Amino acid sequence: MSLDLGSEKLQTLDKDLEHIDRCISLNLLKRRNFKLATGKTPEDVLDYLTNERPLFSSQTLVHGDFCMPNIIIDENNFGLIDVGD
Repeated sequence: MSLDLGSEKLQTLDKDLEHIDRCISLNLLKRRNFKLATGKTPEDVLDYLTNERPLFSSQTLVHGDFCMPNIIIDENNFGLIDVGD
């Protein structure tokens, strides 16, 4: 099953990793804040994500509106809805 929301709505993990790499190269991140928040450098995190790439699926939809009306529970399974603007 595929979900077609249009290319402007969905990005692949590969595109996200490329974007992160560009941001690091252009020094767009507040490195000190990043290190304080994560305990790692941006390069460390990018290296981890790149090296562990097979563990992450580009078919994953990340849900940004996590709240009770958007959660479906059925026995031992759950899902999230509300794919809107």
